[in-house]
Amino acid sequence: MRKNIITVLGFVVLAALALWYLGEPGRRSALAEQIASVGWKNFGLITLGTFGFILFQGFVLLHSVRPYGVKLGFFEHFGIIVVTFFSNYLIPFLGFGIRGVYLKHRHGLAYQDFSQSLLAVIIIEWTIFAIMALAASVWLALHSLAISILIVLLMAGIIAGFGFAFTMQSGWVPGFLPLSGVVKKVLADWQAYTANRAALAYVALFTFLEAMCFALAFVVAYKALFPLVPPAASIVAAALSDLSLIVRVLPASAGSLEGALHLSMLPYGLEFGDNLSIALITRAALAIIFVPLGPLFFWILLVSSGIQKIANKEKSKHGI
Repeated sequence: MRKNIITVLGFVVLAALALWYLGEPGRRSALAEQIASVGWKNFGLITLGTFGFILFQGFVLLHSVRPYGVKLGFFEHFGIIVVTFFSNYLIPFLGFGIRGVYLKHRHGLAYQDFSQSLLAVIIIEWTIFAIMALAASVWLALHSLAISILIVLLMAGIIAGFGFAFTMQSGWVPGFLPLSGVVKKVLADWQAYTANRAALAYVALFTFLEAMCFALAFVVAYKALFPLVPPAASIVAAALSDLSLIVRVLPASAGSLEGALHLSMLPYGLEFGDNLSIALITRAALAIIFVPLGPLFFWILLVSSGIQKIANKEKSKHGI
């Protein structure tokens, strides 16, 4: 309850700041002109890119849970991802909880196993997007174009940190440390999961395709509104934006997405309002997909199947 109150208050504050920024008629009309200037063809490509982003995340989910013997149909893994996006846009991280509840009550996947598979997906996703951003930054540097050293260091840190996560061994934990037994058990389970190389290879493949689709959406959006921005810089913005979709505090990644875009475009002199228009356009493209499909799949997968009722009974039983 307290977390929800903080979320709502934060969203209200952010909305007030946005209204203050757009309070001047000149800023408001300029933003409207920017969004209108994208054009239907470009907006269609942006929507296609965001659809591919969602579609391939479904295949990532499909292969991430296969090591536990869970087999999902197409409408299951696609529908769960749509519901995840829809729910996360309402309350941060709610979609991941719904995903875990569905997999437990429909396929018997324990929450601990689900958490491990989700952690692996996040690590692989951030690593691939970080590599993509670093490659784009190298291309920009080789062509004497501006880059953000801060973003380069951030992405290099992500790659190094997550590379270490995949090589961690339970034997590295000294036995005299507090809770060393628990940590070793967690690491042993993590090692057992990451030993499924075939499944993780498919996760990496579909994550790469997901990243390409997401990058396409931002390249088209920036090229339509700001033709002087190099496509490689738009790819860096897409990579940083993906991090903002996971590290969120407010609904719809409000604030974090705009901040990610603004940070990535600082070397090119784009103002906050310019990046706000890109954020609104990409959010609109995502909303076209998950606003109609989110409630539909929520009803099919959770309500009509009785899973929501079972989960509510379980919560009541434990006094949650």
